[in-house]
Amino acid sequence: MNFLRKIHMPVAFYLLLVSVVLSLATGYGVPYRQLIEGEFGYLNIVVVILTGVMFLRVYEASGAIDLLMQRLARMMDRHPSFFLFTVMALLYIPGMFTGLGVPAVLIIGGLAYPLLIEMGFVPEKAVAFISLGAMLGSVTGPLNIPVMIIACAINMPYEGFGLVLPAITIPLGIMIVLCMGTKIARRFKTSENHKLTNNPLSSALKPVVYLPIFVLLLLIGLPRAFPRQVPDLGTPLAFTTAMLCVLLTRHVKGMGTVLLRSIDNPVLDTAALLLSVGVLVQIATLTGIKGDIITSCMSLPPVGIYLVLLVALPLLGGAVSMLGGAALFGLPLVLALLGHNTIVVTAGCSVLCALSQLIPPTAIVSKVAGEVLGVNDYGKILHSMMPYIIMIALFSLLFVIFSNTIARVFV
Repeated sequence: MNFLRKIHMPVAFYLLLVSVVLSLATGYGVPYRQLIEGEFGYLNIVVVILTGVMFLRVYEASGAIDLLMQRLARMMDRHPSFFLFTVMALLYIPGMFTGLGVPAVLIIGGLAYPLLIEMGFVPEKAVAFISLGAMLGSVTGPLNIPVMIIACAINMPYEGFGLVLPAITIPLGIMIVLCMGTKIARRFKTSENHKLTNNPLSSALKPVVYLPIFVLLLLIGLPRAFPRQVPDLGTPLAFTTAMLCVLLTRHVKGMGTVLLRSIDNPVLDTAALLLSVGVLVQIATLTGIKGDIITSCMSLPPVGIYLVLLVALPLLGGAVSMLGGAALFGLPLVLALLGHNTIVVTAGCSVLCALSQLIPPTAIVSKVAGEVLGVNDYGKILHSMMPYIIMIALFSLLFVIFSNTIARVFV
């Protein structure tokens, strides 16, 4: 046991190990076919994640995000409450384009953290604020990985989520800002010592700030707004084109180093996790475990299903990751609620799955935030987040319960 504790293996390795052990224990031998097929099951999502993170890293290296943060520092002096709402909105953006909370922590969180501390947040509360915003952004869309996993499994098109996902996450973000930051914003006094404010950036950066985002929104939005007139080039190509727009402005130095940084450990761990989750789903199908979970869920009364939603997706997802939770538990629960609007139910389940990014033992978003920002006491971070985790879970469950009514407005 002491030997195993010293070896810090990624979660993906343990999921692969569990998959092989399950196959051997049930008499199917070494599952070569499932190992290969499973790793290709979510390969398209992995490509989207990698290209999205590359774009964000190149965008950051151009100085565009520094310019945005410089303006945020000035905004904090003049309108501290509006500053908090703007930081929350910026924390959403990386997750919206990558489906992950970690890029928001690495890119926006590191720049916003000193400003939050200066404003009066204690370190644990600042990390909690950043982690909650990054988590909610990862399921706001247009890219929502748990929804894509569930939709892929039940052969449902990834359409109709454009309004219902923000309808869940945006009010939650507003509530978090109001609850965590209102008193601090009122007590805040203007400071003249911002490092960002004292280092003005060239106005030549303005095209770098706006052009890539404009191109990206066009390439992603136009095919959905005019599907018959505009061909869909795919999200990876949209990210790549936006990245080329940044490079054409010639504000990025050391391109090779920037691209290597974009695929650092947290991103590679997430990509490996997706591939291993695909294998686990294949093995669960082969051995009949997945069918047993579906049958058990469908035999539960509605109240039992709602309770399982609250427990299985966030808590068990904390053990097998957001992606594993969506594949193993999200799918059966969505099938068990076929009498409800499937789009709204899937959207609500995706937010519950996303909460597992804050729940130990994996807690990928909040643990990375603590490590990167230098706050090592994860217990205090979790304690700061817990009231808001409960609020998010209950609010998402309400969307599932009243999905048919909500669908008339947002679907």
